[in-house]
Amino acid sequence: MKTVTITEQPKIDEVIRSCQFCFVAVADVDATPYVFPMNFGYQDGILYLHSGPQGRKTDILEKNPKVCISFCANASLYYTAEQIACTYLMQTKSVIIDGQVEFIADDAEKIRIMNIIMAHYTAKTDFQYSAPAIKNVRVWKIQPTQVSCRFLGVPHLEAIKLEKAQHNK
Repeated sequence: MKTVTITEQPKIDEVIRSCQFCFVAVADVDATPYVFPMNFGYQDGILYLHSGPQGRKTDILEKNPKVCISFCANASLYYTAEQIACTYLMQTKSVIIDGQVEFIADDAEKIRIMNIIMAHYTAKTDFQYSAPAIKNVRVWKIQPTQVSCRFLGVPHLEAIKLEKAQHNK
């Protein structure tokens, strides 16, 4: 089994879109790490999140807007010999995004982004939002500065095909 680094954007997008949530890592000014799960929306290579107007997350991000976001899809346990622990591994697909949070202030833009987030979980893109709901939500926009994608536990022959396909592009 191999780990394959994926560089093709459509495959990266597919991994992100297959996830129901992501893990967001931030660091306070004293470098204390804080990781939390969040739901999200993703469109045109930009990641969108939302939260309440106040709290630990937003307090940290006001001081240090840098984030690292992790997605993990299709995780399954694999082994070649049931009685030998060293043959066990997790087959999975992962994406790590580094970026900076930009908080969105414009109400119309908040509504547009909230519909992107809702579209990730439903078939609808035209939800209605009350003025107080939009006023009291923090909408986050993250333009990735770095993206890495890896498929872990790929059978050797499949890994060779994946690597060859990426080099031919």
